[in-house]
Amino acid sequence: MKKFITLLISVVMIFGMMPLNAFAADVISTVKIGDISAPVAGEKPDYVATYGSGYNFTTTFDNQNMNYGIAWVDITTGTAKSMTSTDVFQVGHKYRVAVVVKAQSGYLFSKTDNFTTSVAGLINGKKGNAYAITGYNAGEYVGITYEFAVCDYARISSCGVTGLDIPAAGEKIDFTAVPKDDSYTVSSVYWRDATANSSVSEGSVAVAGHKYEVEIWLKAKDNYRFKVDGEGYPSVSAKIGAYNATVIETTSEGVVVGITDSYIVPDDITAVTVSGIDAPVTGATADTTASCGSGYQIKKIVWVDTTGEYKDRIYDITKFEAERKYTVQVYLETIGNYRFATDYDGVTDVDAKINGEKAILYSDYSTTTVVIGYEFTATAPNVIDKVYVNGIDTPGFGKAPDMEGTCGEGYEITEIIWVDTTGEYKDYVYGITEFEVGHKYTVQITLKVKDGYKFLTDGYYNEVVGEINMEPAIEYGSHSDAELTIGYEFPVVEAPEHTHEYKAVVTAPTCTQKGYTTYTCACGDTYKADETKATGHSFGAWETVKKAEIGVEGKEQRKCKACGKTEERTIPALKEETSYMLGDVKKDGKITAADARLALRISAKLETPTEYMKIVADMTQDGKITAADARKILRKSAKLE
Repeated sequence: MKKFITLLISVVMIFGMMPLNAFAADVISTVKIGDISAPVAGEKPDYVATYGSGYNFTTTFDNQNMNYGIAWVDITTGTAKSMTSTDVFQVGHKYRVAVVVKAQSGYLFSKTDNFTTSVAGLINGKKGNAYAITGYNAGEYVGITYEFAVCDYARISSCGVTGLDIPAAGEKIDFTAVPKDDSYTVSSVYWRDATANSSVSEGSVAVAGHKYEVEIWLKAKDNYRFKVDGEGYPSVSAKIGAYNATVIETTSEGVVVGITDSYIVPDDITAVTVSGIDAPVTGATADTTASCGSGYQIKKIVWVDTTGEYKDRIYDITKFEAERKYTVQVYLETIGNYRFATDYDGVTDVDAKINGEKAILYSDYSTTTVVIGYEFTATAPNVIDKVYVNGIDTPGFGKAPDMEGTCGEGYEITEIIWVDTTGEYKDYVYGITEFEVGHKYTVQITLKVKDGYKFLTDGYYNEVVGEINMEPAIEYGSHSDAELTIGYEFPVVEAPEHTHEYKAVVTAPTCTQKGYTTYTCACGDTYKADETKATGHSFGAWETVKKAEIGVEGKEQRKCKACGKTEERTIPALKEETSYMLGDVKKDGKITAADARLALRISAKLETPTEYMKIVADMTQDGKITAADARKILRKSAKLE
């Protein structure tokens, strides 16, 4: 027992000897709570907030009326009424929020005593009332309350409707509209025929060419009001469908708002045109691209072989054959509110043309789609009786064969071959890659017709005349009307006259040597010219490499920045009777801030030092004067060293 008491006394003495603040916590004098949403009619209470440093929300006191340490109270009548998380704020009511926070480890709230808090409280940056929690330490828990202004309506800044059909000729005008969100309802929809200057009743049919105006009135639901300006007029944006609408200026305290727009019903389409369809040519590919008028578009183009009877027709033709008839069928569909005209029986009634010619109209009862057609007669292909190829470079010594050329219309180059035809036929060399002096070369070019063309033949042999580089070409016999080969033999390749082509190599000047340019030709000829003067040495500042001492000379050195050459000079030896005080740069027998300032200017190359200055300003004895030397002089003048 005695041992325990002795130990206890020792522990008490140890803690008694420690500083009073050894276990002191950081004291929080102001509690800041932010981002709590102010009450808005129709909205539920906000239980999420942001907190300052050293404290956070607590769930210690959570119940049906408090979540995450936040509770809301309706104080409209003077008698507080607690709210739950499912309640909603009411217009004209007043609300108070209470937030309980807990100090985190290492922190304490400012307090008068354990039951009285002395913190200041802020909610959303505004002053609140702080209070201690009954039965809990005021340094660990604290509550903040704040009373918000009377609850206002939730304001609607944008509105609109969907589901309202734009008037279309012959169709009933739509009176149904759906609000874009559930904060307001559609009160009424009014249509007016601006062209006829009359109102429109439900069941009325839109007339082509007429202008219609719609007026839609929206009513805000409970707890909501449309946003208004200072004069009570609506201050909202509006849309009818995807289009911006005009807001009607009327004062209704934001309860009702009207939006309006206008539409012109387009005229019926009474004529359609399609152009740019290529006529069938034997061997050509069927054209499926074209252009058309406005208000409709091409859905697809189908080609049909209509040579025989109806039962023998062949659809979806992709390539044409000779001596057959073809009909193109173009499927059209309307765009937006346009419609194809119909007669009194509802049959499509439009004039149609394809490539400027009257087209067949395949009658239908649709106002949105129509099919038109035109029958062509397949023509014989264009016959090519002359071909030419230009742009083939003449062979030259050391050059590579030219493998590109240009040709006429209706055919294309498929292959170019170069042949060395210097000797006899048996010695011909194909696949030449470089020309040699003294050799003859022949180019052979193969041509192939394009769709809709053929080469002239006598029924057996090809009879096409050819040219290469505007010279008569060799015609290699062919039995094909789709492909042929022509050739041309160029003159013997001669050795070219030599012209010097020099390449220049510049040798830059150095500190001691002149610069020059060497010109060299591929043949070996070379010469030098364009001399430039030597640059000369570019020495840096003198630096002390050995300090002068009493009776002993010192040494300074400087180096060329370009080549590195060094020069040296002697520093006179110090006299025996000379005495120095390190740091006394101004040589006035004392060390002051002025000496440090002079040393700093020397280190920055703003002053040129004397031999004396170089010695006494070099506090670090490293042979140079730097900012570190100036700092040591300053510290010595302040008696810090």
